Amino acid sequence: GLLKDARAILSQANDQSALADIADSEARLALAMGEAAEALELAEEARMRAAETGNHKAQFDGLITAGRALEALDRRDDALALYASAAELVETESGSPGRRREVYGAWADALASAGRHADAYAVAKRALA
Repeated sequence: GLLKDARAILSQANDQSALADIADSEARLALAMGEAAEALELAEEARMRAAETGNHKAQFDGLITAGRALEALDRRDDALALYASAAELVETESGSPGRRREVYGAWADALASAGRHADAYAVAKRALA
């Protein structure tokens, strides 16, 4: 498919930043197809490549995708810890308001799913601050 072709071209060009975006896209597709373990592996690849190249967008995307994959794997505590890390990153990297809402929204959703509604509310409020 197109992502596989893009990965091959970008690998040949050694464009690690763009490969981070491709890896996250592949991870999201794997997650949508119910392949949570593969999604987690690809999201971790995206995070690693993004961190190495300073691609903040791909770093946030990889964190959110990895968190969702961990939730799908019933590793809720790990997902919550990852969302907390993403929130720290969005604060230190001056993420856009949209990125901030995405990060805090995913964290709040995971907290609510865990039955931690008061915590979810507090995190959701931070998304709007």
